[in-house]
Amino acid sequence: MEDKIRVLLYKQLNSQWQLADGILTVNSVGGNDGVDAVDTGKMSNFNENILFRNGTSNLAIEYRGLPTTGTVQQMRLTGTTVQPYQLRVKTENYSNSGLQPYLEDTQAGTFTLIPTDGSDVVVNFTGMTATAAAPDARFRIVYPSALGVDAPDALAVGVYPNPTEEGVFTILLPLAGETARYTLTNLVGQEVQQGTLDSVLSRVSVSSLQGGVYLLEVNQSGKRFTTKLIIK
Repeated sequence: MEDKIRVLLYKQLNSQWQLADGILTVNSVGGNDGVDAVDTGKMSNFNENILFRNGTSNLAIEYRGLPTTGTVQQMRLTGTTVQPYQLRVKTENYSNSGLQPYLEDTQAGTFTLIPTDGSDVVVNFTGMTATAAAPDARFRIVYPSALGVDAPDALAVGVYPNPTEEGVFTILLPLAGETARYTLTNLVGQEVQQGTLDSVLSRVSVSSLQGGVYLLEVNQSGKRFTTKLIIK
């Protein structure tokens, strides 16, 4: 069976929450991340729409391979207005992947764990005026770390997207309220960038670095995390 993540969009109408739209991602060992005949394109509603965006395709159901660390699934909202909304997210049969999915709100800077036991997580937000030509692209599903590694006795750092193609990547720290430091080293051992991380979720610009493979090291509370970072 495949891992599934369902994302439902609700809007507030007469002080009640009403289902407006929904999308589904299906991840399996034999799947692929390209757009093909097994994916289902998105038919626009008259009002609010939520969709997965893969390249130039808008999808209602997206079939993919199992995620790898750093996988990002971009979502878009159209037809929304400035009013209260909710996203309700749940997994179904999440038993194949060893990675922990999160819902990221890039506008609010929040990072919400998606339970893998099938229970719902609800994210409230205020919408914006969004159209097909100017969609709201604030939400995405990301897979920065393995399941069960958020314990405080291990420095389990999330890094995504990796590879990064837009000159910026995100570091998710496991410990809140404690400053961390990061360094980037090239393959000949030269330190090319370093900095301080003051929040759990930090965006790091690497626009000044040439494309290639670097070693990222993060230190927090006497613990260290290292991984390869690919810049394209």
